[in-house]
Amino acid sequence: MNDAFGHEVGDEVLRHFAGCLHAALPGTFAARVGGEEFMLLFPGRSATVACQDLSALRAALPAAGLPPVTLTAGVVGCTDGHLPAALRRADLLLYQGKAQGRDCVISEPEDPEVEPLV
Repeated sequence: MNDAFGHEVGDEVLRHFAGCLHAALPGTFAARVGGEEFMLLFPGRSATVACQDLSALRAALPAAGLPPVTLTAGVVGCTDGHLPAALRRADLLLYQGKAQGRDCVISEPEDPEVEPLV
């Protein structure tokens, strides 16, 4: 985005995308972790619901008034409180999605006791 449109446009797209996240996923906590990557916490939601929510957001992005962007996500659960390990697993899934062509949501097999972390 920055290379094609400049840093000001890239920053504006990130701000607008953050607004889309906030509006589309109430009760979700989001943090930018670097570049164009965000970490999302879905407290009280299953990984299946988190994947459905993210897929709906991904499908809605073309109508959001943004330059063409994609959403690729890796969804994992974290019940043991070991956030660094969960983030590594989510990152592996994210890169798997990028290798498969981007614009997709990939998750680990679901554990019904696990709250998802993206």
